[in-house]
Parts: sequence; C-alpha cells; structure tokens
Amino acid sequence: MDIRNGVFPTMITPFNEKKEIDYTALREYVEWLIGHGVQGLFAVCQSSEMFALSLEERVQLAKFVTEKAAGRVQVIASGHISDTNSDQIEEIRRISSTRYRCIRIGKQPTGRGRRIGGGVETERGNDFIGSA
Repeated sequence: MDIRNGVFPTMITPFNEKKEIDYTALREYVEWLIGHGVQGLFAVCQSSEMFALSLEERVQLAKFVTEKAAGRVQVIASGHISDTNSDQIEEIRRISSTRYRCIRIGKQPTGRGRRIGGGVETERGNDFIGSA
C-alpha cells in the first residue's frame, strides 16, 4: 500500500496517571485502528505528543507500535525534532532501529516559528516522507 492511496491516521499517545506511556491502552488503540481498516499508522508525530517525549520514549513508542502492527499495516515515524544536525542524525539513527516502514523528515525550522505548548509551530515548507 502506498501512503498516497490509504488511510494513515496520526496517532495520539495514551498516558497513565504517572504520565508514562500507557502501553496497555496503546496496544488496544493499535488493534482498534487496524480493526477499522487503516492501511498504516503514523506512530510518532506531533499529535502523539512527540515534543513531550524523550528520545528514548519516542524510540520505544515507534518500536512498540511496529511490533504490535506485526506487518499488518505500515508504520510511519517522524525522524527528528532536535535543532542541531548532529542531534537529528542521532534521532534518525535511533528511530531507524525500530524497523518502521517509512520515516517523515521535515525541513529545519526557519526561525519564524513560535512556541506553542510543548511543541513548536514553524513554517517548514515541504516535508519528506520516504520508505525505510
């Protein structure tokens, strides 16, 4: 399935009372989405609170969703959110280890953005989504 021809919802990340990723709820959410006929899952993205998660949590989130999808649907993960190129390369390397199907790489922020809540709204131009 090609991303241009299917439903790839941007996932939210459920949290428990300790503000940790709720993997039980996440497993149920993955099954619910797949059971409703999606062709892929966008597991690590802005709607999944990626700016509030550490790199290790983002890696674990991508890995968990990829394992639970078990090849039934494609999994996409955002590759980076760091400011420096060296940190972005490390994030992409770490996210790549999760065996996701595609990665989304956005352009560096132009500096014309503004901080909103836990994230940053920027003018990024075109993003790149490529197969892993």
